Amino acid sequence: MFRLVKGFFLIFIFVACHLFVFPMFLAASDKVTLNQIPSSLTASRSIVESIVEGFQQVCDDMYKGLDSSFDKTKKNTVELYPQDFYDIQINSAGKMATVIFAGFYCPGFGGHPFGGSGGSPTFIIVDGKTFKTDLARGVFSVTESDLTFINIFLHGMNCKNSDNGESMPGYKGCVNVTIWDDELKTFYGHNNILKLVGTN
Repeated sequence: MFRLVKGFFLIFIFVACHLFVFPMFLAASDKVTLNQIPSSLTASRSIVESIVEGFQQVCDDMYKGLDSSFDKTKKNTVELYPQDFYDIQINSAGKMATVIFAGFYCPGFGGHPFGGSGGSPTFIIVDGKTFKTDLARGVFSVTESDLTFINIFLHGMNCKNSDNGESMPGYKGCVNVTIWDDELKTFYGHNNILKLVGTN
């Protein structure tokens, strides 16, 4: 049990730094376009491109709706952060899945319209199937014995304490835990927040 708790703690610290500390030091030059995202991801390139293109369409629609006070000569290609595309292990046999954390930047709009302190839309892609949760702060996994726990990190407002069931402050995040079933090709768990949104 101690090993499991220790493992969760170390991964939690890693993810917290990955999502909240390191990005504070990213300069504008750290944003990239789709063709600069590594091709080494487990998910097929076509699925990754399809997800990004969906957000590009939203960026374009928002850009068109801006009034004349905005500079509409700006390039509006959606900009991405490389650290928001990564693979995680989802079972004890070493099966991998791709995570996309959609905290994308719309240059024409001049901001990150898809998320905030509560997180951003997050996708997990496995065997050509795309699963999504609307707001998360990241995903990581911990393997103990023959089980791999996929942890979806959430804003504190989604976390209730044991004393009176009240939500926690935003900075006191928690995780929703799910497990991959390789026979059924799906995730399952108590209060599972991942929804199947596409197959390829």
